[in-house]
Amino acid sequence: MKVFKFFLFFVPFLVFYAMACGGGDSTTQDDVPKQDVQENDVPTGEDVTGESCTPDCTGKHCGDDDGCDGKCTHCVNANETCNETSWKCEACKPDCTGKKCGADDGCGGVCLACDNANEACKKENDVWKCVACTPKCGDTENKYCGDDDSCNGKCKNCKNVNEVCNETTWLCECQGSCEGKFCGDDDGCGVKCKACAGDKEFCDETEWKCKTPTCQNPTAWDPITSIDTMAIASNATDIQNKCTDYDGDGKGNNGFKAVASLANPELQKAIDDGSFAIFFEFMDVTDYGNQSNFTLNGLFGEPGQNAGEFLVDASSYDVPKCKPLIAFDDAKITASKLDSGSSIFLLSIPLMDPPLAFELKDAVVKGTIVAGGADGVQVSDGVLSGVVTKEAIDQALVLAEQACQVPEPPQECSYLGLVKSFLPMLFDLDLDKDGKKDAASVCIFWTGEKGTITGYKD
Repeated sequence: MKVFKFFLFFVPFLVFYAMACGGGDSTTQDDVPKQDVQENDVPTGEDVTGESCTPDCTGKHCGDDDGCDGKCTHCVNANETCNETSWKCEACKPDCTGKKCGADDGCGGVCLACDNANEACKKENDVWKCVACTPKCGDTENKYCGDDDSCNGKCKNCKNVNEVCNETTWLCECQGSCEGKFCGDDDGCGVKCKACAGDKEFCDETEWKCKTPTCQNPTAWDPITSIDTMAIASNATDIQNKCTDYDGDGKGNNGFKAVASLANPELQKAIDDGSFAIFFEFMDVTDYGNQSNFTLNGLFGEPGQNAGEFLVDASSYDVPKCKPLIAFDDAKITASKLDSGSSIFLLSIPLMDPPLAFELKDAVVKGTIVAGGADGVQVSDGVLSGVVTKEAIDQALVLAEQACQVPEPPQECSYLGLVKSFLPMLFDLDLDKDGKKDAASVCIFWTGEKGTITGYKD
């Protein structure tokens, strides 16, 4: 399985929008947030206005039939909510995302957030407000990562200089660094560095030495399709019918639909203005109506000088092997329908520099071949699907945090905390079947225009 760098263009205010508005555009009633009505619960997702049946949830609880082909959502305990997937009452989980001092946390408590680190949320004369407070952390207080800072917050400092506080687990973790180090050097945390001084060298992870590859990247390419439209799927019906089914319920998945409404314009803008280009190269295909067992390569680059011509980025290739970083080796075309089989993508979100990069597992490319020949391949109804795990997101966030640990961090680092709290909201899959969502599905619709690669970009 190989890796392909696939760029998603988000903007920081997208996160605020998705959290406030609930995300993507959907034309189905199923995507409307449901209300927890107590005494007269209505059937989930159903508008009973004008119907003859009157739901009755008197004496009934979460999951019980309301008498109108719907289910009741009432829970006996005030600190519980009705899970409308399992239809069981579960302990209420406080949510203070975007809420300030004194706001209801959704579970009968109050939120304690203040804008300034030197303030604490206190109740004075029956009014919650932020007042001056000096956090107590560090060696003098013997308080470290996860300890109460005496200002309604937690300490974030660690004893050792090469450790950082993980604000998810609230444990100090070793922060390795390969700055000024090369292939085989220890990063300070028991991990070997992989950098080489020469641009054309690669780190041989068997001998842990920098070497020069004995091969050369290709100088000629087979016909390609270049993505000319791209959009994160948002319509519930389209998602169910066209996206890949990752949870086995017979319906397609897309946890990323919540960010579709603002991400999609940025995606299309990047394609239209030539900021980036994604190609799929059809290796040794002779029949674009029916052909099996060919390789579909994933490449990226930029438009060339003439229409239909493109330049490939040399970083699309594995340095030691001079082969594409992504290669679907079991691709096939049946009655003009493309099915790539599965591989791995690297999903990169440039909210900061370096961008957040997630490993996208079980990625699949599908589409309908409209035309194909020496001048390229035209594809309609294209679909890109994949899964990003919690572990992949956690790893990406750790790297992002490390990048922000500089004297003058990029402005985007101020959004990192918000991004950390927002990303788990996209989880829609339970891969280990333990009852908790631990991964997010991704589904993107696309079309491709005919094209040929004429060389490498500068």
